[in-house]
Amino acid sequence: MIQMAVCDDEKEDRGRLCNLIQTYMCGTDMEYELTEFESGEQLVEQDREFQLLFLDILMSQKDGIQAGAEIKRKNPDTLIIYISNLDDQISVAVNRIHSYGYLVKPVNREELYLLMEDALECVMERIKETKVVFHREDGKPIALAVKDIYYFEYNSRRVKIVTTDKVFDRVKGKIGEIAEQMRPYGFVFSHQSFVVNLHHVDRIKDRFLAVYLAQKRAAMVRRKMIEVLKEAVDEGGKMGRRRRNG
Repeated sequence: MIQMAVCDDEKEDRGRLCNLIQTYMCGTDMEYELTEFESGEQLVEQDREFQLLFLDILMSQKDGIQAGAEIKRKNPDTLIIYISNLDDQISVAVNRIHSYGYLVKPVNREELYLLMEDALECVMERIKETKVVFHREDGKPIALAVKDIYYFEYNSRRVKIVTTDKVFDRVKGKIGEIAEQMRPYGFVFSHQSFVVNLHHVDRIKDRFLAVYLAQKRAAMVRRKMIEVLKEAVDEGGKMGRRRRNG
């Protein structure tokens, strides 16, 4: 799940931006949580880590520059998009905090959505690089990169993890709990005994993937697979344009 936040001491501006963000996210299949903060103090006092933060610069007491610097110290991976009605303040934020981007009030919907598209793409790439930890029945930990996992299989009351280069047997956990844990990374329940990484699926023929595909889940998995493939095609096109423009 993508964690996002908006911090702005102007209630009307904050509400409008949240509505625009929610409208954009409704057009995606990404799971997210959007949290509102009405001051820089309130933002830095919480102990949660956000992947994408929309931060107003001009706020009373702790302004966005100060709050952003503190957030970056706690979590350098947070992408910060600064918002201000003064262009010169934006340049300070970009140069001092190394923000991901900036928007000038009143926020333009098209500019916001273009910036969100790129920012969320960056967030999703980082998620793919994320490592998850599981434990064997003997208590030994297994740290795996999400992108290297093919699928999880439940058989004889035990979980097996199949990766690009190794198989791990006798893994602790319930297959349903693992499915929920891995859902934000592009994994789906293809069958009651399998949780599959859609980024490693080449095709669906009849009702079979690399593992068995339950009939009642076939339509859902096909739809999710098309979404994943579309994201990959879009990314390839963007990389091609970047090379040509570079």
